[in-house]
Amino acid sequence: MKNSDNSVTDKVTVNTTEPVIENSGLQITDQARKYLRAMRQWTKFFSVLYWIGTGILAVKIFRELFEMIGGGSVGALVGIISEILIAILLFMLGTDLHLFSKFMKSALSNNDSEEMEYAFMNMKSYWKLLGILIIIFIFLSAVTFVLADLLRF
Repeated sequence: MKNSDNSVTDKVTVNTTEPVIENSGLQITDQARKYLRAMRQWTKFFSVLYWIGTGILAVKIFRELFEMIGGGSVGALVGIISEILIAILLFMLGTDLHLFSKFMKSALSNNDSEEMEYAFMNMKSYWKLLGILIIIFIFLSAVTFVLADLLRF
């Protein structure tokens, strides 16, 4: 910044933990709102699908538990435990999508930045969990292929 005598002065900064932004320039256009509304509806739909999948898996788990009472093996128990873990993960993924949808609806109808932050926080949580699960799946697939090749006679 220059003064009237053409000397350069330093810019004054505020020492805070977050940067001070007078106007970030970010505005949500009508078209962006339409995209966010559509995304909210799809995430709500997929959250319901996740929960339906969780319910179907829960029914399968209970059926297997009742069958196991009559005399089951350790292998069947390991299978049931892994299915319970998968059901919990499906429920968590569905919940993250549902919360995104819920908070995004509120943010868009009330022009509430805090609700939008919560929405995106849940979307971040969804993608983080899904990414971790995909990495685990790839690792287990690779281990399975290696073991299958090693155990082949």
